[in-house]
Amino acid sequence: MKNLHLIALAVILALASCMEKKDGQRKESKVASIGQPSEVLLVTDTKVLNSAAKDSLEEMLTINVPGLNQGEDFFRMSRIPESMDQKDFQKIHSRLLVKVNSKLKEVTLGSAKNVHANPQLEVMLTGPSADAITKYLSSHADHIRDLLLQSQLDMQTTYLKGHFSKEVRKDLKQMFGYAIDAPEEIKFTKKGENCLWASSRTQDKQLNMVFYAVPLDNNMPMECLGNDSRLTLQEEDMMVRFLATLRDSVMMENIPGSKPDQWMETTWEDETPIAMVRKTALNGNRAIEMRGLWQMRNGAMGGPFVSVAQIDRKKNLLFVAEGFVYSPGTTKRDLVRKLEASFRTLTGIGQ
Repeated sequence: MKNLHLIALAVILALASCMEKKDGQRKESKVASIGQPSEVLLVTDTKVLNSAAKDSLEEMLTINVPGLNQGEDFFRMSRIPESMDQKDFQKIHSRLLVKVNSKLKEVTLGSAKNVHANPQLEVMLTGPSADAITKYLSSHADHIRDLLLQSQLDMQTTYLKGHFSKEVRKDLKQMFGYAIDAPEEIKFTKKGENCLWASSRTQDKQLNMVFYAVPLDNNMPMECLGNDSRLTLQEEDMMVRFLATLRDSVMMENIPGSKPDQWMETTWEDETPIAMVRKTALNGNRAIEMRGLWQMRNGAMGGPFVSVAQIDRKKNLLFVAEGFVYSPGTTKRDLVRKLEASFRTLTGIGQ
């Protein structure tokens, strides 16, 4: 009997070691998730697989990434039928599960974290018919893409907290009083007037970040930040021209080329910057995101950039954090997203 009690205790302890306690509840520990950057696994049942909904789903996941100088799929998509969804497939970090349930009256969308692995996001899309799912996608594709993308950026942000550039953190703190977890390969910094440029200085897949601040001015078109709605077309036009012009003035002074007549600038076409803006939020602070293309004036270099502009009311400043990539001949989607994930760690801006 004593041996039985010892065996039972050993079993209990073994089970307990596979559990972790959080917020007063016990949760099973999970294996580490797997998958490449920007990867999404699409899992469909037979009814979806043999319908137009499959094409709509694939189009949603592989639409071109905005703001790049070459066509790249939004996600690195893989697809399997529901019957194959087991073992390693269940450990993929981003999964979209789509199936038909004739008992439903309307399409439902849900999500769950860390179901089979950690970190992981599963998005579940279920509808009464394949046609109903196709119709739903026509107006909700952006939202589903954003769910998956934000989760992937969150995963990268968590990784950066333990693998950040000490050089960038130190210099940004000294210059502006802010903190950020920049990718650890960005080690080289150059200080200008109210501007910090940091770079990995690698021959390929070069990552760069630029931080600059200017005093708030009543002529700046920043009043739209006080509006929770989307930017109007007029606000978009004013904002993209203002931020691109400001950007070009800063880059001209701080990021020169190898010759006196060379410096970084935004790519313009027909007196319009090749860029787009939208409202976003960073750590609860309202911001304007701009993404577009840059080039070296009178030079052959170029690539994509993304920036976020925020108002620091305590310091009466407009602060801009930018990331740009120089990686000729390679894909750039995942490099840009690594910089975007870094923006999410930016703290210290007074609202």
